[in-house]
Parts: sequence; structure tokens; C-alpha cells
Amino acid sequence: MRIFLNELWHFLIANMRASYFGTFLLSIFLLTEVVSIPLISRYDLIFIAAVGFQACALIFRFERPTSRKAKFEPLGRFA
Repeated sequence: MRIFLNELWHFLIANMRASYFGTFLLSIFLLTEVVSIPLISRYDLIFIAAVGFQACALIFRFERPTSRKAKFEPLGRFA
């Protein structure tokens, strides 16, 4: 039973790490639906927040630079 709980714990931590950016984006979408910031459009704010979050994730080492390349490589294929 202890091995099962240990594996479950590691699985939950891995899932949490994989979904923190999506959770952040969802919370920003919901927040900007309710709160309006003057002089900036909703989607510009979402874009700035997403780029800022990724920058913080790289600075504080939540994410490795190699995973950043994997996220943005498909965009380079069409350019």
C-alpha cells in the first residue's frame, strides 16, 4: 500500500507541474471577464500575463529552457 501511495503522490505532483500554465491561463481568462483594466484591451492583458508568466517560470526555474524550445518550435515551422 505504501508503494501505491508513493507512486500516486509522484503522479499527482507530475500532473500538477504539467498543468500549472493552463491553470494560470484559465484563471486569467476568468479574471479578465470580470475585471476590466482601463487603457488596455482584454486580449492584450492576457498576452502580457502569459509572456510574463513564462518569463517568471524560466527565471525561477519552474521550467527548463529546452522545454521552452519545444513549445515554440512548431510556430517556427510555418514562418
